[in-house]
Amino acid sequence: MLDIAAGHGLFGITIAQRNVRAEIVAVVLEFVPNADRVSPPVPARFSLTMLAGTPGGDAYTFAELRQQLEAAGLSNVSAHALPTPETIMLAEK
Repeated sequence: MLDIAAGHGLFGITIAQRNVRAEIVAVVLEFVPNADRVSPPVPARFSLTMLAGTPGGDAYTFAELRQQLEAAGLSNVSAHALPTPETIMLAEK
């Protein structure tokens, strides 16, 4: 698992770009708020934390994350609930 936001994922992205035939499964662990952005409570609070602590920060909805992953050339994006407030998303190339 690579933390793209912290820059660690750039190495993995470079490998993927140089190996266009490689089969890739991206795994994203995130707080994903509902489309209303106020539920469930923990992801909604995380959105406020990101807004307060980063320039223009936010927590992204599933639709927004799916759009970002698809723009990066991934497909078959799916979300999987965990017994914790986070959501695991999978995407393939």
